[in-house]
Amino acid sequence: MRVSTSLVLTLLASCLGPTSASTASKESPQNTSSAICLQRGRRPIWVVWMGDSNTRHTYYWWVTSKLKADLGATVVAQSREFGMDRSDLSYGGRWSDQEAVLTTPDGLEIRASFRFLTSSHAKVHKIFTNWHDAQLAHHNNDDKFNASEFHARKPGEASAYAQWATKNSILIKHPENVAKLLSKYAHRHPDGVIMNEGWAQTPTCRQVKQITKWMGNNLGMAFVWSPLYVTNRQADRRKCFTKVFNSIKVTPNVDLLRMWDEKFYLGDSDENIHTPVGGTYMQSAVDLFFRHLCAVQRSRRK
Repeated sequence: MRVSTSLVLTLLASCLGPTSASTASKESPQNTSSAICLQRGRRPIWVVWMGDSNTRHTYYWWVTSKLKADLGATVVAQSREFGMDRSDLSYGGRWSDQEAVLTTPDGLEIRASFRFLTSSHAKVHKIFTNWHDAQLAHHNNDDKFNASEFHARKPGEASAYAQWATKNSILIKHPENVAKLLSKYAHRHPDGVIMNEGWAQTPTCRQVKQITKWMGNNLGMAFVWSPLYVTNRQADRRKCFTKVFNSIKVTPNVDLLRMWDEKFYLGDSDENIHTPVGGTYMQSAVDLFFRHLCAVQRSRRK
């Protein structure tokens, strides 16, 4: 059953805090995975996803399927790089940031951004200092590398070419219609951010203090960080993050998500896999991400 945007806005009013007069004061747990809890009046919602290819696939499913099912939202503009695995853009083009703008039948606009996390801690910092601009992994010099350099030496490790392509990323120049729609966001910050893991276990548990400091410097945004999602589920990584998460204090706009405590979690593994797009695990994870994101939003407005 499709639920209209106006009804969802009414049901989730307590997640929003004070908004427009059309929003009532009752709450329901329905459709938190649609990010409506981040709405402030009728201002467009902006959600950023950060992670590797598993997060990219989750972002793509959320944009093209979940928002459509919950809100009847349709994509009205997208970056050229938008998609699950754009191998048609050459090897480097697969490891790029993405953008999509959606509208609902009620006229609500949602900007959905994806930021590809590589093994570079510098890129993570760059994202935190400039949320608006998207980067394209360079892909014009494929002939500089031999065949072996296009493949990782071991699971979970980026190939020599992948590391070069992402290190030498360039600013994406969007088509005119996309650039025009995105221009209104140039001088504002996202409403919510969902961050998972990137290449080479980036960010590592040793970087928690720095990452949470950056999050705390953006008090106008709600953050959920789940460092173990699909790709990097090593036991040592889980133990390290558990220890650090249990000892660190974060600002009210941050939720450090221990997905390994969830019953549906995939468990410890050194295997590098892709979870099925739209599968049970992905759906459960998306619901979890947004439940926590909405909880952060509520706590910030108390």
